[in-house]
Amino acid sequence: MPEHAARAMGVEPAKVRATMAGSEGVETWVCRRCGRPSRGGQPDACPVCDGTGFQRVDKAAIAAAATREGDVEEEVAFDGFKVKWTAEAKEILNRVPKGYERRRVKARIEKIARVQRLPSITREFADANLDEAYAPVAEIVGDQGFPSPSGGGQGGGEATLTWTDDAVERMERVPAGFMRMLARTKVEEFARKIRAESITRDVVEGGLVDARLMMDQALKAHSPEVVKAAIQAHGHPNGNGSKPLEPSPGWTEDGVRRLNEVEIQAQEKFEPARARELAQHAAESRAARTSEAINAAFLERLGIKIGYGHPLSPKTFEHHFTWTPEAEARLQNLPSYCRELSRWRVEWTAAQKGLGPVITPEAMDVKFEMWDEVSQALQARGRSMPWDSDAAGRLENMPDFVKGQVMQAIEGNARELGQERVTANVMDTVIHKWIETGDFHEGRYGFRA
Repeated sequence: MPEHAARAMGVEPAKVRATMAGSEGVETWVCRRCGRPSRGGQPDACPVCDGTGFQRVDKAAIAAAATREGDVEEEVAFDGFKVKWTAEAKEILNRVPKGYERRRVKARIEKIARVQRLPSITREFADANLDEAYAPVAEIVGDQGFPSPSGGGQGGGEATLTWTDDAVERMERVPAGFMRMLARTKVEEFARKIRAESITRDVVEGGLVDARLMMDQALKAHSPEVVKAAIQAHGHPNGNGSKPLEPSPGWTEDGVRRLNEVEIQAQEKFEPARARELAQHAAESRAARTSEAINAAFLERLGIKIGYGHPLSPKTFEHHFTWTPEAEARLQNLPSYCRELSRWRVEWTAAQKGLGPVITPEAMDVKFEMWDEVSQALQARGRSMPWDSDAAGRLENMPDFVKGQVMQAIEGNARELGQERVTANVMDTVIHKWIETGDFHEGRYGFRA
Protein backbone atom coordinates (compact mmCIF):
# COMPACT_ATOMS: atom_id res chain seq x y z
CA MET A 1 0.00 0.00 0.00
CA PRO A 2 1.11 3.64 -0.33
CA GLU A 3 3.58 4.74 2.36
CA HIS A 4 1.32 7.46 3.75
CA ALA A 5 -1.57 4.99 4.11
CA ALA A 6 0.62 2.46 5.90
CA ARG A 7 1.89 5.04 8.38
CA ALA A 8 -1.67 6.25 9.02
CA MET A 9 -2.57 2.70 10.05
CA GLY A 10 0.45 2.46 12.32
CA VAL A 11 2.24 0.02 10.04
CA GLU A 12 5.88 0.39 9.07
CA PRO A 13 5.86 0.57 5.26
CA ALA A 14 7.68 -2.27 3.52
CA LYS A 15 10.82 -1.50 1.59
CA VAL A 16 9.96 -2.06 -2.06
CA ARG A 17 11.51 -1.17 -5.40
CA ALA A 18 10.86 2.45 -6.32
CA THR A 19 11.87 2.33 -10.00
CA MET A 20 12.19 -0.04 -12.94
CA ALA A 21 15.97 0.44 -13.03
CA GLY A 22 17.84 -2.85 -13.08
CA SER A 23 14.88 -4.87 -14.42
CA GLU A 24 16.06 -4.85 -18.04
CA GLY A 25 17.89 -8.16 -17.59
CA VAL A 26 14.87 -9.98 -16.14
CA GLU A 27 13.04 -11.88 -18.87
CA THR A 28 9.27 -11.46 -19.12
CA TRP A 29 7.03 -13.89 -21.00
CA VAL A 30 3.38 -13.13 -21.82
CA CYS A 31 0.83 -15.91 -22.29
CA ARG A 32 -0.62 -15.66 -25.80
CA ARG A 33 -3.99 -16.97 -24.63
CA CYS A 34 -4.83 -14.90 -21.55
CA GLY A 35 -2.09 -12.26 -21.45
CA ARG A 36 -0.70 -13.16 -18.00
CA PRO A 37 2.98 -12.17 -17.67
CA SER A 38 5.63 -14.41 -16.09
CA ARG A 39 9.13 -13.36 -15.10
CA GLY A 40 12.30 -15.43 -15.35
CA GLY A 41 12.63 -18.36 -17.73
CA GLN A 42 9.93 -19.34 -20.23
CA PRO A 43 7.15 -21.24 -18.37
CA ASP A 44 6.00 -24.68 -19.49
CA ALA A 45 2.35 -23.72 -19.03
CA CYS A 46 0.36 -20.69 -17.91
CA PRO A 47 -0.86 -21.07 -14.28
CA VAL A 48 -4.07 -19.22 -15.15
CA CYS A 49 -5.31 -20.75 -18.43
CA ASP A 50 -2.89 -23.69 -18.98
CA GLY A 51 -1.80 -22.17 -22.28
CA THR A 52 1.56 -23.29 -23.63
CA GLY A 53 2.24 -20.45 -26.09
CA PHE A 54 4.27 -17.51 -24.79
CA GLN A 55 5.70 -14.34 -26.30
CA ARG A 56 8.93 -12.91 -24.95
CA VAL A 57 8.86 -9.20 -24.16
CA ASP A 58 11.75 -7.60 -26.04
CA LYS A 59 12.87 -5.02 -23.49
CA ALA A 60 15.89 -3.97 -25.54
CA ALA A 61 13.59 -3.09 -28.45
CA ILE A 62 11.30 -1.16 -26.10
CA ALA A 63 14.26 0.79 -24.71
CA ALA A 64 15.41 1.57 -28.26
CA ALA A 65 11.90 2.67 -29.23
CA ALA A 66 11.77 4.95 -26.19
CA THR A 67 15.02 6.57 -27.31
CA ARG A 68 13.62 7.16 -30.81
CA GLU A 69 10.44 8.69 -29.41
CA GLY A 70 12.36 11.56 -27.87
CA ASP A 71 11.82 13.00 -24.40
CA VAL A 72 11.22 10.53 -21.57
CA GLU A 73 9.40 11.79 -18.47
CA GLU A 74 9.73 10.06 -15.11
CA GLU A 75 6.52 10.28 -13.10
CA VAL A 76 5.70 9.19 -9.58
CA ALA A 77 2.71 6.85 -9.25
CA PHE A 78 0.26 6.99 -6.33
CA ASP A 79 2.41 4.58 -4.27
CA GLY A 80 5.68 6.42 -4.89
CA PHE A 81 6.87 4.12 -7.67
CA LYS A 82 8.63 5.95 -10.51
CA VAL A 83 7.44 5.17 -14.03
CA LYS A 84 8.90 6.44 -17.30
CA TRP A 85 6.66 7.62 -20.16
CA THR A 86 7.79 8.80 -23.57
CA ALA A 87 6.16 11.99 -24.84
CA GLU A 88 4.55 10.08 -27.73
CA ALA A 89 3.14 7.47 -25.35
CA LYS A 90 1.40 10.17 -23.31
CA GLU A 91 -0.25 11.42 -26.50
CA ILE A 92 -2.15 8.11 -26.64
CA LEU A 93 -3.91 9.09 -23.40
CA ASN A 94 -5.51 12.03 -25.24
CA ARG A 95 -7.94 9.54 -26.75
CA VAL A 96 -9.52 9.14 -23.31
CA PRO A 97 -11.70 11.93 -21.88
CA LYS A 98 -9.87 14.17 -19.42
CA GLY A 99 -10.35 13.82 -15.70
CA TYR A 100 -11.16 10.64 -13.82
CA GLU A 101 -11.19 8.35 -16.87
CA ARG A 102 -7.78 9.46 -18.14
CA ARG A 103 -6.20 9.22 -14.68
CA ARG A 104 -7.51 5.68 -14.15
CA VAL A 105 -6.49 4.51 -17.63
CA LYS A 106 -3.01 5.96 -17.11
CA ALA A 107 -2.68 4.14 -13.80
CA ARG A 108 -3.80 0.83 -15.30
CA ILE A 109 -1.31 1.07 -18.18
CA GLU A 110 1.41 1.83 -15.64
CA LYS A 111 0.42 -1.26 -13.67
CA ILE A 112 0.69 -3.48 -16.77
CA ALA A 113 4.13 -2.04 -17.53
CA ARG A 114 5.29 -2.56 -13.95
CA VAL A 115 4.16 -6.18 -13.88
CA GLN A 116 6.14 -6.80 -17.07
CA ARG A 117 9.15 -4.89 -15.66
CA LEU A 118 9.41 -2.61 -18.69
CA PRO A 119 12.09 0.10 -18.76
CA SER A 120 9.71 2.69 -20.25
CA ILE A 121 6.17 3.03 -21.55
CA THR A 122 6.35 3.63 -25.30
CA ARG A 123 3.69 4.75 -27.76
CA GLU A 124 3.29 1.21 -29.12
CA PHE A 125 2.86 -0.28 -25.64
CA ALA A 126 0.35 2.37 -24.57
CA ASP A 127 -1.62 1.93 -27.80
CA ALA A 128 -1.66 -1.87 -27.52
CA ASN A 129 -2.91 -1.81 -23.92
CA LEU A 130 -5.33 1.11 -24.10
CA ASP A 131 -8.35 -1.14 -24.67
CA GLU A 132 -7.54 -3.40 -21.74
CA ALA A 133 -6.99 -0.41 -19.47
CA TYR A 134 -10.12 1.46 -20.59
CA ALA A 135 -12.68 -1.37 -20.46
CA PRO A 136 -13.17 -1.51 -16.65
CA VAL A 137 -13.03 2.28 -16.37
CA ALA A 138 -15.72 2.73 -19.01
CA GLU A 139 -18.11 0.46 -17.14
CA ILE A 140 -18.61 3.05 -14.42
CA VAL A 141 -19.02 6.19 -16.51
CA GLY A 142 -22.22 7.40 -18.10
CA ASP A 143 -23.31 7.85 -21.67
CA GLN A 144 -21.84 10.93 -23.36
CA GLY A 145 -24.24 11.09 -26.28
CA PHE A 146 -23.20 11.56 -29.87
CA PRO A 147 -22.05 14.57 -31.82
CA SER A 148 -24.26 16.04 -34.46
CA PRO A 149 -23.39 15.39 -38.11
CA SER A 150 -22.07 18.93 -38.35
CA GLY A 151 -19.39 18.44 -35.72
CA GLY A 152 -18.73 17.83 -32.06
CA GLY A 153 -16.47 15.43 -30.27
CA GLN A 154 -13.84 15.55 -27.61
CA GLY A 155 -10.94 17.79 -27.00
CA GLY A 156 -7.57 16.47 -26.02
CA GLY A 157 -5.76 18.34 -28.77
CA GLU A 158 -7.00 16.16 -31.62
CA ALA A 159 -8.90 17.43 -34.65
CA THR A 160 -12.69 17.36 -34.47
CA LEU A 161 -14.25 14.55 -36.48
CA THR A 162 -17.43 15.17 -38.46
CA TRP A 163 -20.10 12.45 -38.33
CA THR A 164 -22.34 11.87 -41.35
CA ASP A 165 -26.06 11.18 -40.93
CA ASP A 166 -25.77 7.50 -41.84
CA ALA A 167 -22.86 7.08 -39.40
CA VAL A 168 -24.93 8.52 -36.55
CA GLU A 169 -27.86 6.33 -37.60
CA ARG A 170 -25.63 3.23 -37.48
CA MET A 171 -24.35 4.10 -34.02
CA GLU A 172 -27.88 4.55 -32.71
CA ARG A 173 -28.40 0.82 -33.32
CA VAL A 174 -25.87 0.13 -30.55
CA PRO A 175 -27.63 -0.17 -27.16
CA ALA A 176 -27.67 3.16 -25.34
CA GLY A 177 -25.51 3.71 -22.28
CA PHE A 178 -21.87 2.95 -21.73
CA MET A 179 -21.86 0.40 -24.58
CA ARG A 180 -22.61 3.16 -27.06
CA MET A 181 -19.97 5.35 -25.47
CA LEU A 182 -17.40 2.57 -25.82
CA ALA A 183 -18.37 2.06 -29.45
CA ARG A 184 -18.07 5.77 -30.17
CA THR A 185 -14.60 5.92 -28.61
CA LYS A 186 -13.37 2.98 -30.69
CA VAL A 187 -14.89 4.37 -33.90
CA GLU A 188 -13.20 7.75 -33.43
CA GLU A 189 -9.90 6.01 -32.63
CA PHE A 190 -10.23 3.93 -35.81
CA ALA A 191 -11.07 7.03 -37.87
CA ARG A 192 -7.93 8.81 -36.69
CA LYS A 193 -5.85 5.70 -37.31
CA ILE A 194 -6.88 5.57 -40.97
CA ARG A 195 -6.77 9.38 -41.24
CA ALA A 196 -10.41 9.66 -42.25
CA GLU A 197 -11.59 13.21 -42.90
CA SER A 198 -15.06 12.37 -41.61
CA ILE A 199 -16.80 9.44 -39.94
CA THR A 200 -18.98 7.64 -42.47
CA ARG A 201 -20.97 4.43 -42.08
CA ASP A 202 -18.02 2.43 -43.45
CA VAL A 203 -15.69 3.98 -40.88
CA VAL A 204 -18.17 3.09 -38.13
CA GLU A 205 -18.23 -0.55 -39.24
CA GLY A 206 -14.44 -0.63 -39.14
CA GLY A 207 -14.28 0.85 -35.65
CA LEU A 208 -16.93 -1.50 -34.27
CA VAL A 209 -14.58 -4.46 -34.74
CA ASP A 210 -12.49 -3.32 -31.78
CA ALA A 211 -15.60 -2.37 -29.82
CA ARG A 212 -17.21 -5.81 -30.06
CA LEU A 213 -15.03 -7.34 -27.37
CA MET A 214 -16.02 -4.73 -24.80
CA MET A 215 -19.64 -4.88 -25.95
CA ASP A 216 -19.76 -8.65 -25.48
CA GLN A 217 -18.52 -8.20 -21.93
CA ALA A 218 -21.00 -5.41 -21.30
CA LEU A 219 -24.00 -7.36 -22.60
CA LYS A 220 -23.76 -9.74 -19.64
CA ALA A 221 -25.12 -6.99 -17.40
CA HIS A 222 -28.19 -6.26 -19.55
CA SER A 223 -31.62 -7.77 -20.01
CA PRO A 224 -32.31 -10.45 -22.67
CA GLU A 225 -34.17 -7.85 -24.75
CA VAL A 226 -31.12 -5.58 -24.88
CA VAL A 227 -28.87 -8.52 -25.64
CA LYS A 228 -31.10 -9.51 -28.56
CA ALA A 229 -31.12 -5.95 -29.91
CA ALA A 230 -27.35 -5.74 -29.73
CA ILE A 231 -26.89 -9.08 -31.45
CA GLN A 232 -29.12 -7.92 -34.29
CA ALA A 233 -27.24 -4.63 -34.52
CA HIS A 234 -23.94 -6.43 -34.95
CA GLY A 235 -25.11 -9.32 -37.10
CA HIS A 236 -23.93 -10.17 -40.60
CA PRO A 237 -26.34 -8.62 -43.13
CA ASN A 238 -27.73 -10.70 -45.93
CA GLY A 239 -27.51 -9.89 -49.61
CA ASN A 240 -29.89 -6.91 -49.51
CA GLY A 241 -28.72 -5.65 -46.13
CA SER A 242 -32.17 -5.94 -44.51
CA LYS A 243 -31.75 -8.43 -41.66
CA PRO A 244 -28.78 -10.18 -40.11
CA LEU A 245 -28.40 -13.87 -40.84
CA GLU A 246 -26.53 -14.65 -37.61
CA PRO A 247 -24.71 -12.93 -34.75
CA SER A 248 -21.18 -11.74 -35.26
CA PRO A 249 -18.59 -14.20 -33.93
CA GLY A 250 -17.19 -13.33 -30.54
CA TRP A 251 -13.79 -11.70 -30.17
CA THR A 252 -11.89 -12.49 -26.98
CA GLU A 253 -9.50 -10.04 -25.38
CA ASP A 254 -6.39 -11.83 -26.59
CA GLY A 255 -7.98 -12.16 -30.04
CA VAL A 256 -8.32 -8.38 -30.35
CA ARG A 257 -4.78 -7.97 -29.02
CA ARG A 258 -3.50 -10.40 -31.65
CA LEU A 259 -5.46 -8.55 -34.36
CA ASN A 260 -3.73 -5.32 -33.34
CA GLU A 261 -0.35 -7.09 -33.50
CA VAL A 262 -1.14 -8.35 -37.01
CA GLU A 263 -1.98 -4.83 -38.17
CA ILE A 264 1.33 -3.49 -36.84
CA GLN A 265 3.43 -6.38 -38.14
CA ALA A 266 1.85 -6.25 -41.58
CA GLN A 267 2.94 -2.67 -42.29
CA GLU A 268 6.02 -3.85 -44.17
CA LYS A 269 3.84 -5.54 -46.81
CA PHE A 270 0.31 -4.10 -46.49
CA GLU A 271 -1.55 -0.90 -45.95
CA PRO A 272 -2.49 -1.26 -42.24
CA ALA A 273 -6.22 -0.78 -42.88
CA ARG A 274 -6.19 -3.47 -45.60
CA ALA A 275 -4.27 -5.90 -43.39
CA ARG A 276 -6.77 -5.42 -40.58
CA GLU A 277 -9.70 -5.81 -42.95
CA LEU A 278 -8.34 -9.08 -44.36
CA ALA A 279 -7.61 -10.52 -40.92
CA GLN A 280 -10.89 -9.38 -39.38
CA HIS A 281 -13.16 -10.60 -42.16
CA ALA A 282 -11.29 -13.89 -42.61
CA ALA A 283 -11.61 -14.61 -38.89
CA GLU A 284 -15.29 -13.67 -38.69
CA SER A 285 -16.14 -15.63 -41.85
CA ARG A 286 -14.47 -18.80 -40.56
CA ALA A 287 -15.83 -18.42 -37.03
CA ALA A 288 -19.37 -17.98 -38.37
CA ARG A 289 -19.10 -21.47 -39.87
CA THR A 290 -17.47 -23.12 -36.85
CA SER A 291 -19.07 -21.14 -33.98
CA GLU A 292 -15.62 -20.78 -32.38
CA ALA A 293 -14.53 -17.83 -30.29
CA ILE A 294 -11.99 -15.65 -32.07
CA ASN A 295 -8.99 -15.81 -29.78
CA ALA A 296 -5.25 -15.70 -30.42
CA ALA A 297 -5.06 -19.47 -30.86
CA PHE A 298 -7.90 -19.39 -33.41
CA LEU A 299 -6.13 -16.67 -35.42
CA GLU A 300 -2.88 -18.62 -35.26
CA ARG A 301 -4.53 -21.77 -36.65
CA LEU A 302 -6.34 -19.75 -39.31
CA GLY A 303 -3.09 -18.15 -40.45
CA ILE A 304 -1.57 -21.59 -40.93
CA LYS A 305 -4.61 -22.77 -42.92
CA ILE A 306 -4.77 -19.73 -45.21
CA GLY A 307 -1.04 -19.80 -45.81
CA TYR A 308 1.59 -17.50 -47.25
CA GLY A 309 0.56 -14.03 -48.39
CA HIS A 310 -2.24 -13.41 -45.92
CA PRO A 311 -1.41 -11.03 -43.05
CA LEU A 312 -2.45 -13.72 -40.54
CA SER A 313 0.21 -16.13 -41.78
CA PRO A 314 3.67 -15.86 -40.16
CA LYS A 315 5.18 -17.25 -43.37
CA THR A 316 4.18 -14.04 -45.16
CA PHE A 317 6.94 -12.13 -43.40
CA GLU A 318 9.65 -14.76 -43.78
CA HIS A 319 10.10 -14.18 -47.53
CA HIS A 320 10.59 -11.03 -49.60
CA PHE A 321 10.25 -10.77 -53.37
CA THR A 322 10.73 -8.17 -56.09
CA TRP A 323 8.47 -8.23 -59.16
CA THR A 324 9.81 -7.16 -62.54
CA PRO A 325 7.76 -4.55 -64.46
CA GLU A 326 6.78 -7.26 -66.97
CA ALA A 327 5.51 -9.54 -64.21
CA GLU A 328 3.55 -6.69 -62.58
CA ALA A 329 1.98 -5.81 -65.94
CA ARG A 330 0.93 -9.41 -66.46
CA LEU A 331 -0.57 -9.54 -62.98
CA GLN A 332 -2.70 -6.48 -63.78
CA ASN A 333 -4.27 -8.38 -66.68
CA LEU A 334 -5.93 -10.76 -64.22
CA PRO A 335 -9.37 -10.01 -62.70
CA SER A 336 -8.94 -7.60 -59.79
CA TYR A 337 -10.41 -9.96 -57.20
CA CYS A 338 -7.78 -12.66 -57.81
CA ARG A 339 -4.66 -10.52 -58.14
CA GLU A 340 -3.78 -10.76 -54.45
CA LEU A 341 -4.26 -14.53 -54.48
CA SER A 342 -2.14 -14.87 -57.62
CA ARG A 343 0.65 -12.74 -56.16
CA TRP A 344 0.68 -14.80 -52.96
CA ARG A 345 0.63 -18.17 -54.68
CA VAL A 346 3.27 -17.24 -57.27
CA GLU A 347 5.60 -16.03 -54.52
CA TRP A 348 5.01 -19.11 -52.39
CA THR A 349 5.70 -21.39 -55.34
CA ALA A 350 8.92 -19.47 -56.02
CA ALA A 351 9.95 -19.94 -52.39
CA GLN A 352 9.09 -23.66 -52.40
CA LYS A 353 10.84 -24.38 -55.69
CA GLY A 354 13.86 -22.16 -55.10
CA LEU A 355 13.16 -19.85 -58.05
CA GLY A 356 14.86 -16.89 -56.39
CA PRO A 357 13.62 -13.57 -54.94
CA VAL A 358 12.83 -11.92 -58.30
CA ILE A 359 9.43 -12.72 -59.84
CA THR A 360 9.48 -12.77 -63.64
CA PRO A 361 6.81 -13.85 -66.16
CA GLU A 362 8.65 -17.18 -66.35
CA ALA A 363 8.31 -17.65 -62.59
CA MET A 364 4.59 -16.87 -62.89
CA ASP A 365 4.26 -19.57 -65.55
CA VAL A 366 5.42 -22.23 -63.09
CA LYS A 367 2.41 -21.63 -60.82
CA PHE A 368 -0.03 -20.90 -63.63
CA GLU A 369 0.81 -24.20 -65.31
CA MET A 370 0.18 -26.04 -62.05
CA TRP A 371 -3.20 -24.31 -61.77
CA ASP A 372 -4.01 -25.01 -65.42
CA GLU A 373 -3.60 -28.76 -64.99
CA VAL A 374 -6.18 -28.77 -62.20
CA SER A 375 -8.46 -26.35 -64.05
CA GLN A 376 -8.59 -28.49 -67.19
CA ALA A 377 -9.50 -31.58 -65.18
CA LEU A 378 -12.33 -29.75 -63.39
CA GLN A 379 -13.68 -28.26 -66.62
CA ALA A 380 -13.64 -31.69 -68.25
CA ARG A 381 -15.80 -32.96 -65.40
CA GLY A 382 -18.37 -30.25 -66.19
CA ARG A 383 -20.76 -28.17 -64.13
CA SER A 384 -22.63 -29.78 -61.25
CA MET A 385 -25.62 -27.41 -61.16
CA PRO A 386 -27.47 -25.03 -63.53
CA TRP A 387 -25.98 -21.60 -64.28
CA ASP A 388 -27.91 -18.52 -65.39
CA SER A 389 -26.74 -17.22 -68.75
CA ASP A 390 -25.19 -14.02 -67.38
CA ALA A 391 -23.32 -15.95 -64.68
CA ALA A 392 -22.12 -18.48 -67.25
CA GLY A 393 -20.94 -15.62 -69.46
CA ARG A 394 -18.91 -14.17 -66.62
CA LEU A 395 -17.34 -17.56 -65.97
CA GLU A 396 -16.25 -17.81 -69.61
CA ASN A 397 -14.38 -14.53 -69.22
CA MET A 398 -12.26 -15.99 -66.41
CA PRO A 399 -8.63 -16.90 -67.21
CA ASP A 400 -8.64 -20.47 -68.47
CA PHE A 401 -5.99 -21.65 -66.03
CA VAL A 402 -8.27 -20.93 -63.02
CA LYS A 403 -11.70 -21.29 -64.63
CA GLY A 404 -12.24 -24.80 -63.30
CA GLN A 405 -11.35 -23.85 -59.74
CA VAL A 406 -13.58 -20.77 -59.82
CA MET A 407 -16.47 -22.84 -61.22
CA GLN A 408 -16.20 -25.44 -58.48
CA ALA A 409 -15.81 -22.91 -55.67
CA ILE A 410 -18.81 -20.86 -56.77
CA GLU A 411 -20.99 -23.96 -57.09
CA GLY A 412 -19.94 -25.10 -53.62
CA ASN A 413 -20.73 -21.71 -52.14
CA ALA A 414 -24.07 -21.62 -53.96
CA ARG A 415 -25.08 -24.91 -52.33
CA GLU A 416 -23.96 -23.62 -48.93
CA LEU A 417 -26.15 -20.55 -49.49
CA GLY A 418 -29.11 -22.83 -50.22
CA GLN A 419 -29.27 -21.92 -53.91
CA GLU A 420 -30.30 -24.41 -56.61
CA ARG A 421 -28.56 -22.57 -59.43
CA VAL A 422 -25.69 -20.13 -59.91
CA THR A 423 -26.83 -16.57 -60.49
CA ALA A 424 -24.95 -13.32 -60.94
CA ASN A 425 -25.87 -12.45 -57.34
CA VAL A 426 -24.26 -15.68 -56.09
CA MET A 427 -21.09 -14.86 -58.02
CA ASP A 428 -21.03 -11.35 -56.56
CA THR A 429 -21.45 -12.73 -53.04
CA VAL A 430 -18.60 -15.23 -53.39
CA ILE A 431 -16.22 -12.79 -55.07
CA HIS A 432 -16.99 -10.13 -52.45
CA LYS A 433 -16.13 -12.66 -49.73
CA TRP A 434 -12.79 -13.41 -51.40
CA ILE A 435 -11.96 -9.71 -51.65
CA GLU A 436 -12.94 -9.02 -48.03
CA THR A 437 -11.21 -11.99 -46.43
CA GLY A 438 -8.31 -12.90 -48.72
CA ASP A 439 -9.37 -16.47 -47.82
CA PHE A 440 -9.49 -18.26 -51.16
CA HIS A 441 -9.07 -21.77 -49.75
CA GLU A 442 -12.13 -23.74 -50.80
CA GLY A 443 -10.75 -27.18 -49.94
CA ARG A 444 -14.14 -28.35 -48.68
CA TYR A 445 -15.33 -28.04 -52.29
CA GLY A 446 -12.63 -30.35 -53.64
CA PHE A 447 -9.59 -28.23 -54.48
CA ARG A 448 -6.95 -26.04 -52.91
CA ALA A 449 -5.34 -22.94 -54.41
